[in-house]
Order: sequence, then C-alpha cells, then structure tokens
Amino acid sequence: MSDSSDSGPELSDWDHSELIWDRKAFYVYKIPIFNTIFSGKAQKKLEQEIEKIFDVVCGKGYQIPSNPMVLIKKGLLFTKILLEIHGIVTPGNNIKVYNDVPVYTSITTITIKNLNKSTREFSRKLQEQGKKYSEIYFCNPDYTKTSLKTVLLALEG
Repeated sequence: MSDSSDSGPELSDWDHSELIWDRKAFYVYKIPIFNTIFSGKAQKKLEQEIEKIFDVVCGKGYQIPSNPMVLIKKGLLFTKILLEIHGIVTPGNNIKVYNDVPVYTSITTITIKNLNKSTREFSRKLQEQGKKYSEIYFCNPDYTKTSLKTVLLALEG
C-alpha cells in the first residue's frame, strides 16, 4: 500500500541528483503508437493523451496531487506515461509503486527531436559511474513547448 503525498523536490533540485523514492505511486498508461509521438502533429496527440489520462485516473477514484509528476518513456511500439497519484493505493494492474528505489536525475534543455541523444548520454554517464538502472523516463512541466527544460530520470530496480 502507498500513501504518496509528497511530490518531491523543486525542478532546480533535480540536476545531477540521487533521490530515494519511498511510497511513490503512479498510474501507468500505455499509448499504442509508433516512434512518431514526439514529432510535429504527434506532440498535440501527446498533450491530448495526457489530458485523457487525468480523466481516466480521476474516473477510477484515484487522487492526483496538485502538481503531479508525469513521466514519459518513449518506445518503438508504444509510449508509457506514468501519472503520479497519492493516497492509499495497492500495486497491481495499472498501479506502480516505487518503495525505497534510487532515482538518478539530470536536467537538460533539449528539443523533442534530441531526446534520444540526451537519453543515450545520460545512460552512458550513469554506466561510467557504475550506477545501475532499469528504465529512463523524462518529465517536463510544459508539454506544449518544443524546446524546454526536461528532467531525465533513471529508476533502479
């Protein structure tokens, strides 16, 4: 069970940080779409999907913090979007809870087109430091801009 009511540090605190997530819960939503979600017209689709996720999560009765994290993992066949939720939740189905999980972060200013390159560089730096992780997500506060400050997060586990 999780009671994830803390949304974490401010954006400025995320640059080259190591955090421990304890009881951080997310609703996991997959979009069956190819690698084009981050190009031109598809940016609008991403914004629409994120709005849809908020409606789905609220409709299922989950609580969303006032300033939730929205994590995105780009894939070849689908894109995974995680929306932070809080309150008492049980892992399973579409709910992922991170308990005592190290999270490595870095802030970068990138264009959506350069996301893959920035992710590879972040991954390489973590490997050089001997840090193990299983997934890299990105998060940014404004999905309507094409060039923006983006937080890259590598989750261990």
